[in-house]
Amino acid sequence: MGNKATNIIGFFIGLGILVLANFTCDHVFGGNDSNDTGREKRTDNNEENDQAIPSRSSSTNGGGDCGFEDGTHSASVDYLNYKTGYSNTYELEVVVKDCQVVEIDFPKGGWLDGDHIDPTDIDDSGDASIIDDKGRSFDVHIDE
Repeated sequence: MGNKATNIIGFFIGLGILVLANFTCDHVFGGNDSNDTGREKRTDNNEENDQAIPSRSSSTNGGGDCGFEDGTHSASVDYLNYKTGYSNTYELEVVVKDCQVVEIDFPKGGWLDGDHIDPTDIDDSGDASIIDDKGRSFDVHIDE
């Protein structure tokens, strides 16, 4: 009886470790580090979030001199996860407000917004370097 109980306990401990590892593993966009992007989900109301995004009136771009209008723009985004070493380049949509990238949208419906990234100034070339709340790097280049 002792061996059977030990085997059952060992099984559940191993299962628990696998479940815990799955939940704590920090991979790109909530999944594995593949081209399967867009799993980061917004947890608040879209309209409320858009109003809650702070505007930096002290922006080095003068609050509107970057050459990019407010709204959604196509961008090439170089992604790097420092923890895993995974990197890739994606063609994504970014939301610009007051010459800052305020949101990164992924093709499968996910996004990084004010809950995950700080509004980041866009330079005259359309570039912005963003670090999210998980320490991942997104080097954005607006294509337009």
